Amino acid sequence: MNNRQKKGLYQNLHQLFDQGITVNHISEELQFVPLESDAIETKKMLNENDFDTIGIANHGRIIGYVKGEELDEGRCSNYMHRFEPEELVSDSIPLINLLWLFKDKERVFILERNNINKIVVLADLQKPPVRMLIFGMITLLESYMKNIIVERYTHNGWQKCISEKRLEKAEIVYNDKRQNNEALDLVDCLQIADKFHIVGKDKTLRQVLAFESSNQAKSCFNKIQKLRNTLAHAHDLGKDLSWEETLEIVNKMENLLESCERSIIIEKIQ
Repeated sequence: MNNRQKKGLYQNLHQLFDQGITVNHISEELQFVPLESDAIETKKMLNENDFDTIGIANHGRIIGYVKGEELDEGRCSNYMHRFEPEELVSDSIPLINLLWLFKDKERVFILERNNINKIVVLADLQKPPVRMLIFGMITLLESYMKNIIVERYTHNGWQKCISEKRLEKAEIVYNDKRQNNEALDLVDCLQIADKFHIVGKDKTLRQVLAFESSNQAKSCFNKIQKLRNTLAHAHDLGKDLSWEETLEIVNKMENLLESCERSIIIEKIQ
């Protein structure tokens, strides 16, 4: 793969999710009740439907919301929250740009023209489009790790960076694939953990990727692997890693992918 081919893969992925997959692919209709609804009855309805939040409408137009945990005696109007600007996102916002908003929020509301009729809550981040996005980022990052290893270590010099046992495992995979007429190099048969290990131990590569130490790189790569396993085994996001850790590592992957795509990376590692 030449340098021109190496560039733009993440940009292409980003463009796909910018233009093709937006917040509307995971949002839900915001259910609502009239402004003067009984708060106790509304709370009961929320509990029955496993909702935390419901919209409040005046003359059919949603003007705010209430939280089930706050409802008590009286009318819903007594507990209504007005929409704050930081709670609102456009219905065209790319999914990839939505995730980080949940670092300090439990919900966002979708603004369609001048109306607010949809909501995204933390649980919606479990949906397939989000999982596809994150897994795509991890897969692309693994590919870039291979590329910079090849650029950094000519003539398979990377082999000295992993244990004999790990190298033997790669050779077994390589030989199996060769029997199936798959055109691969030995480096393609490394596990993602091996690629991360090689990059994390190399001071020059760490500097290119803005890691301050091998321990920092190791911690980051371990979390990426854990996130990858969570997705591969269909576990819930936010379980093996907290939601805060998950969102932080997704943000870090964005930074790593952008670093890998800069043309100067090839110059720096030679």
